[in-house]
Amino acid sequence: MAARMSDGSGSGVSRHRRPAKPRPPAALGLATAEDHRLEPESTFRPLAFADLDLSGQAADGVEFTQCRFTSADLSGVQLDGAAFTDCLVESTNLANLRAERSSMIRIGLSTLRMTGVHWINGVLRDVTVSPGDHQSARLLRSPWASVTVVSWGSASRSARALVRARRRVRMPSVSPRAWRACIALA
Repeated sequence: MAARMSDGSGSGVSRHRRPAKPRPPAALGLATAEDHRLEPESTFRPLAFADLDLSGQAADGVEFTQCRFTSADLSGVQLDGAAFTDCLVESTNLANLRAERSSMIRIGLSTLRMTGVHWINGVLRDVTVSPGDHQSARLLRSPWASVTVVSWGSASRSARALVRARRRVRMPSVSPRAWRACIALA
């Protein structure tokens, strides 16, 4: 279920909009640790970051477009002005990732470790978050648009952690009640 948002007319009518799905390509090149280090102003297009360790790296202005992260390690990565567009991030370690003025647009996040993530002054638009460890994720001053949290099953503790994180986030036109309604607990 998507967050309820005002239609802006002041009529009290709300609309539901599901996040747009990522548009990854059919074929991806394989990223390697030697050739795909995070460096300032790097651009990565359609690449598979499979079982790749990028932990502890730092870079400004990095762009990931139509990439897939599977079992990758981005723990402790520091980004400023990064952009993730049309990406899938699965079974990946994002623990203690720090991102400022960064964006996630049309992203699928599933089975992640997000403990200690700080996403500050960024944008989250058309993002779908599935089960994972979201304890202590900090999503500060980052407006959310069409963010859906799905398929929690027994991971209700993680869902509650994201709700607590949401309380620290500015989300125009969406009431706390509507936000809580978008959390689907099985």
